[in-house]
Amino acid sequence: MATAWLAFALLVVLLGLGIADLAYFGEVSRHIGSDLLNIGGDIGSIIGIAFGSRLVYTLAALAAFAVLAYCWQRSVIRIARAPIKGSLKSIIPQSLVLLMGYVFLARGMVLTGKPLNSIDAFNGNGQSQANLALNGTLVTLQALNDRRQAAPLHYLDDATAQRIAAQHPHPFRYQSSNPPSRKNVIILLLESWSYKYIDALSGNNYHATPYMDALIAKSQVWTNF
Repeated sequence: MATAWLAFALLVVLLGLGIADLAYFGEVSRHIGSDLLNIGGDIGSIIGIAFGSRLVYTLAALAAFAVLAYCWQRSVIRIARAPIKGSLKSIIPQSLVLLMGYVFLARGMVLTGKPLNSIDAFNGNGQSQANLALNGTLVTLQALNDRRQAAPLHYLDDATAQRIAAQHPHPFRYQSSNPPSRKNVIILLLESWSYKYIDALSGNNYHATPYMDALIAKSQVWTNF
């Protein structure tokens, strides 16, 4: 029975990840994908949101998983515990029919001719296009695999880096010889921000980004949402 409950736990994880992907897409208009690997420092905020402004959705999800656990216990666990009925002569034909069904599904439900070939949704397109063809779980697993294979980029060897550091000990303290004009252009590119929570853009009254609201009031703004 431990195997059956382990399968249920895996099913809950897959369903939960799919629901999280839908909710995340509704907030930032992007699938969760590789972003799931970058939220380690935001766990506290996520828990606060889940049991704060999103409490209803959290309780609904927990209730749905509880109902799913009950159905799993009634439909899977109880059947698995029941003794196998029937003779070997009746079990073998049933197993053969089930095997033929698996082969039929594996061929892409094509009876004759060449079966459907598998394709790599990530080949040449990346995660942006793969999200359109696959579900959030598969894209997240692929992002995890890419992260494991990622290696740091080495543009300079240690000797060259030390030589440059010795020649320029304080590169960020450089001051131009020209007198200051007091005219600076600062460009702020906001990515993955939901405009709905930026009061200066949406006209709402969340007060979630007071500093950005103050900057927008004194700036030129080009929106793309």
